[in-house]
Amino acid sequence: MFVMLPDGDLADRDGGSMSVSQFVAHRSAGKARVFALIRGSVDSLEVVTSLGADDAHVADDLVRELNFFLVERDELSLKVFLDRLPEAVQMAVRAFLRDRCQAKLGTMSIYGAVEPLKLLYIYSREDFREFLGAAYLIGLGVEASNEIDEDGGTGWAVQLLTAEPFVRASEGRRAWAPPGDVSLSSTWMSRNHTGGSVVDHAVHIAETATARGYWVHLHTFEQGDDERTDSSSSSEIVVDVFDAPIPPSGDDLDE
Repeated sequence: MFVMLPDGDLADRDGGSMSVSQFVAHRSAGKARVFALIRGSVDSLEVVTSLGADDAHVADDLVRELNFFLVERDELSLKVFLDRLPEAVQMAVRAFLRDRCQAKLGTMSIYGAVEPLKLLYIYSREDFREFLGAAYLIGLGVEASNEIDEDGGTGWAVQLLTAEPFVRASEGRRAWAPPGDVSLSSTWMSRNHTGGSVVDHAVHIAETATARGYWVHLHTFEQGDDERTDSSSSSEIVVDVFDAPIPPSGDDLDE
């Protein structure tokens, strides 16, 4: 059985922080302002910099470079572009990127920012397997943690994402950082699996650990080379088992 909850929010699960989704420009009276679209519990716009009449014509190019930077994190390319702009604009943009756009694990896909779609509770192994398999097949991201409901039953809190987070091959083999206050008992990665369905095996490991009373977190991501092209990437599943009891409902995805 699936129980649909209100839209989830990756920012909310990270303690109320918000993330930059994209940059946009607005023009008036021959001038231009560049804004960042901030995704959170309530979406908002935040000013990045202003361009005077002499520089307003580069607003579109600046927005294009900033949006490219969000995905690629190509600091050299951005520096080359910013060096052509007035010093005040350079300082404003660099200060904003430093304070608001630090690269964060699991927040970007090859298409741009990863956004939450729906948070669901799934109570049966068959439904969990079916849901994970469907999302994995079409490239939607999944984060799932087991939990104990108020009646003492176990199930899965599953956050569906707009895409699988992208992780460069040089950046490790996960898109979710385990919490530092619990011990990691074991980790299974699909890239090391040979033979049979990786989805079936992931669910088997997750459910076996759940039956033994351990907290489990599962997530999917896309991994490729440093060019972020889907032609050279693969979809991966990671199952983390912690040396900790299954948390009560509502606690796990807030970790």
